[in-house]
Amino acid sequence: MVKICTVIVTVILATISMSQAAISHSILSSPTVGLSGYTTYIVNLTSDAGSIQAISADIQGGPLSQDFVPSIFQDPPVPFIGPAGGAGDSHFLFNLVDVIAVGESESSSNLTADFIFRVGSGLIGSTVDVVQLVMADGDQAVMSGYTVVDDNDVPFADITIPEPASLALLGIGGLAMLRRRRR
Repeated sequence: MVKICTVIVTVILATISMSQAAISHSILSSPTVGLSGYTTYIVNLTSDAGSIQAISADIQGGPLSQDFVPSIFQDPPVPFIGPAGGAGDSHFLFNLVDVIAVGESESSSNLTADFIFRVGSGLIGSTVDVVQLVMADGDQAVMSGYTVVDDNDVPFADITIPEPASLALLGIGGLAMLRRRRR
């Protein structure tokens, strides 16, 4: 009886560990066009097994630059354009045609939404560009949440944007430029 229970528990644990995908991320950064002293970050999520079907994301920090209000997705925005002419807007990188969204909200310090990708949208895959964040140089935000991969909830570790190492490199680059300018 004990051996049977041990075998059952082992099979269940092996099945759970096999069904859980790991989520990794990457962050691309570039100076924000038309907005001096700001950097644009593109955050993407990648599943090591299966397709990402849904994402729940909560981004806190910044402050986040908002050119369009309210425009949490890339849909045609309400016609309020900030100083960067649209390039300085923090938003999720989806159109409402491609997702079913609930609980979306945005402010200068928060960007939140839960969304499911519509079948046929072309977004369901193992890698998804999730959000564009525009922040003043030196500011940070943290993205937390989970994804749904092949019908399983898979949390991802908190993502600090920019990553602390990237921030240190920016600082070192700035010091090098100051030193060069003094010569």
